[in-house]
Amino acid sequence: MNHFFFETEHWKITLSQDQRYLGYLVIKTKELREHLPDLTEAEQLDFFVLIKKLEAFYREKIGATMFNYSCLMNFAYRDNRTPHVHYHFRPRYRNPVTLLGQTFSDPNFGSHYLESTLDNGAVTISEDVRTYIIQELSSYLSTI
Repeated sequence: MNHFFFETEHWKITLSQDQRYLGYLVIKTKELREHLPDLTEAEQLDFFVLIKKLEAFYREKIGATMFNYSCLMNFAYRDNRTPHVHYHFRPRYRNPVTLLGQTFSDPNFGSHYLESTLDNGAVTISEDVRTYIIQELSSYLSTI
């Protein structure tokens, strides 16, 4: 997984390698929490403050229409590893978005997100776009 570029008191964020949904993030607890009910009230509150800012950033700065969240820990169980609570945050776009000359379209807006792997539908972005998202998002979130 990518390095984490931003942290709150209880969560850390990375920009996914797969950018089929522009701005796709993984948000992971700093402390090991194996199940959602294990989250403390402080972690829950911190998460909701964080996603409020994330949604505002993606709406205002990138043009996202709505968002999909998922908490999938299937691979941990499949691979006999200890699960670690994390969320997949996928901005969704009704209209194409252009960032630094690269245009992105949401391939199935209005439907469930499509799973992708590096050999099945994954979208990579230029290093310039990756750096732009990380820098702009980090600056925006630093007001938390």
